[in-house]
Amino acid sequence: MLAVPVVAWATVAGLVAAVTALWCLPLAHGAAWLAEPACWWMVRVAHLGARVPGVTLGWPSGAPGVLLLATVTGAAIAAVTVAVVVARRRRRA
Repeated sequence: MLAVPVVAWATVAGLVAAVTALWCLPLAHGAAWLAEPACWWMVRVAHLGARVPGVTLGWPSGAPGVLLLATVTGAAIAAVTVAVVVARRRRRA
């Protein structure tokens, strides 16, 4: 919740920087410069939050981690899909 106030600021300024970099690099640098304090704040909040005991989750690296992530993501997508289908059927009945 500490990073929420700067998310929009960083997103908009970063998007402006990315889009304007295609045709005007000095303007893109200016937009990136404007996004920097918000990005710094989000990184700082993340680093401080990661230091809190018990908030990190151990995750396997390499191929096992990729397979686990794919499995968890697939299960979440399947669960949401089933919930949507069930909700639509209940509305029809």
